[in-house]
Amino acid sequence: MKKHVLLISFILCSFLSARAFTFSVVVKGYIRDSSGYAVANKAVRIFNNDSTNTACQVSHTVYTNPNGYYIDTVSCTNPIGKLLVVVEDCKGQRILRDAITTSVSNTIEVNFKLCTVPGTVSCKAYFRDTLTPNGVKFMSQWSFAPAGDSIIGRTWYFGDTTRPLTGNRVDPTHYYSKPGIYSVCLAIRTKNGCENKYCTTITIKDNSAPPATCKAYFTDSTVSNGIRFNSKHAYEPVGDSIISRTWYFGDSSQPLTGNRVDPTHYYSKPGIYNVCLAIRTKNGCENKYCTTITVKDSRPVNCKAYFTYSFKDSVVYFNSAGSSAPDGDSIISRTWYYTDVVQNNQLVLQGNVIDTFIRYAIPGNYTVYLVIRTRKGCESKTAVTVVIPARPAECTLQPRVVIHERVGARKFRFSSSMSTAAGDSIISRKWKFGDGTAMDGNEISPLKEYRDTGVYAVCVLFKTKKGCEKEVFIVAVVKDSTLANPPATGCKAVFTFSTQDRAAKFNSSGSVGTTQQDSIISRTWLFGDSTQPVTGSVDPLHVYAKAGTYTVYLYIKTKSGCESKYAATVTIAPLTTGCQASAQFTATRVSPKKVQFNSLPSSSAAGDSIVQRKWKFGDGTVLEGNAVSPVKEYPFLGIYNACLTIKTARGCAAETCKQVTVQDTTGLNESAINFVKIIAINPNPVVTRMLVTIWSRNANTEVEIGIIDIYGAPKMSIKKVLSQGNNIIEIPVANLYRGPYFLRVSSRGSKDSKMFYKL
Repeated sequence: MKKHVLLISFILCSFLSARAFTFSVVVKGYIRDSSGYAVANKAVRIFNNDSTNTACQVSHTVYTNPNGYYIDTVSCTNPIGKLLVVVEDCKGQRILRDAITTSVSNTIEVNFKLCTVPGTVSCKAYFRDTLTPNGVKFMSQWSFAPAGDSIIGRTWYFGDTTRPLTGNRVDPTHYYSKPGIYSVCLAIRTKNGCENKYCTTITIKDNSAPPATCKAYFTDSTVSNGIRFNSKHAYEPVGDSIISRTWYFGDSSQPLTGNRVDPTHYYSKPGIYNVCLAIRTKNGCENKYCTTITVKDSRPVNCKAYFTYSFKDSVVYFNSAGSSAPDGDSIISRTWYYTDVVQNNQLVLQGNVIDTFIRYAIPGNYTVYLVIRTRKGCESKTAVTVVIPARPAECTLQPRVVIHERVGARKFRFSSSMSTAAGDSIISRKWKFGDGTAMDGNEISPLKEYRDTGVYAVCVLFKTKKGCEKEVFIVAVVKDSTLANPPATGCKAVFTFSTQDRAAKFNSSGSVGTTQQDSIISRTWLFGDSTQPVTGSVDPLHVYAKAGTYTVYLYIKTKSGCESKYAATVTIAPLTTGCQASAQFTATRVSPKKVQFNSLPSSSAAGDSIVQRKWKFGDGTVLEGNAVSPVKEYPFLGIYNACLTIKTARGCAAETCKQVTVQDTTGLNESAINFVKIIAINPNPVVTRMLVTIWSRNANTEVEIGIIDIYGAPKMSIKKVLSQGNNIIEIPVANLYRGPYFLRVSSRGSKDSKMFYKL
């Protein structure tokens, strides 16, 4: 590297000359709270948001002064058309503002008005220390006072025999007469009387010169995933050994401690970095070596952010499985940006969530952004405008579908009815009988004969003259009465339920088999609305979209083959006028025992807002307050029942619960854990040929792919080795009987499943 000094000097001169022809934009503004007071020491982040100028890498962070004022200059070799300015509010949510540049002026002013949480704003004492030739320098500029207040007194306690240093010194330097461990404290006092104290310990080493016979040294080379450093030529005296190597990579990353001889480091952006290696030997010799390295921009440019969406009522479902990364790369981050129409702010969902949803209660046009980032640093952004149409107020349907009579062993007479609004009428009923056959037209009571035995999901799609649509599912169980050994009888399906607002909680623990030794191996629930059947749950919680009377069915099957059905009518009363709230959340595992929760999909009525969120994580811990997306680290592996309860400003309340699985990865390196997920099943329903898209976090992941019927019986199993990213696999299903099934994929540390229908 040092052999090319003249070449590097020429490149640097060319680089500095090129930088002389840059385009600069000044971004400034004020940040105040809801009471109009200045917000000091607030972080303001500025990013390039110009899709036509992706080569300009802008990522600046500035802080407001005591007057709540910030200012920053952004420069680039190309014209800057649009910037993104981001500030966090009192709830931890990000507020985003687009800053548009013009040819008239190179100065943009972006102001923010933030919310405040009473009782949480206080003064805070804090300092850092660094060793200098004259002693230890302490820096307290990170201490802060509330908006409208200021620090008027700082008292330093250095932990030795010297007297405290009074006054208001921000960064004093203190000399210690001998080595040791000292407790240093800083006490602050503000103009309005707020007081706070911060203490920490520092270690003063022996200043006697260590042996000068050890030497730190390293070389560097470019590899596919970063810069590899090698310190094997560092040496120590005879009879001594290097016991510590500390690497400083020259960017914002933390130093790498330990005794790594040849680490590899990935830099997030190109540039010139000052890299240092500090070594220490067993006998106390210390030495440090530094040099500069040049990192070129080798990031891929052909990744692409992409997502589709669909909506039902006011809920919009997004899927970004179509986003792509180059061969040998993979997507490690997906960030979704939504618009909150109630507070007119933009909300952010971070992590790597492939498919998500949000509820828009108010009709209109909403722009949703998706930003992806790959393991090798490629970034891409896309935006889609979602149009939520106004729903006709008179479009209210209450459909009812039942098996009116069993005509034969495999023949059924179905019956359908539906109440509509005044002046409306049913013009179409489309029947799908679950075996691949369908009936169009407007048949009220069709007669259907099945060829094979099995369990069939029958659905009817109603359409009215005014354009209202509603889909209803029921289950038809076809048995063979000619069996030599008919299934056992005497089991009983039964359930109880309770309702609150639009949620119904069911419990089928009272269902029994033919004997105490006969266990229930399958439960299938139909909730009487347009949602699909739910299998496997003993006590499901179901939220109905609107008030009405619903017939709920439970089908059970025991180990001995006994089957039973139970039905009950559930009445969901209308909510109090103006009191509408929906609690929804997602749970994404971000480490072996850590889960990121997000309640962004929760909603309230127009003009109302959520003021309280109570999280019950299922391990006995509870989080009060109004945390939108808390992170929970579970103490043990297992399955937890997590619940979210919300309350709105108008006093509305809602609750929802779901199971969170924390998998066992004890003893495994995090990089070796195999995370797999079923992205898509195409087509669904399927006839003979099914293509499954399965995502894998790591390369060479061994998985088992199986098909299971709704009773839990395995029907097919194959083993595959997945590459990193999305894998498309063909699954043979021609030999399956018609009906519902589960596709399951499992690896050493992860598993996922989805339902599909065989026609």
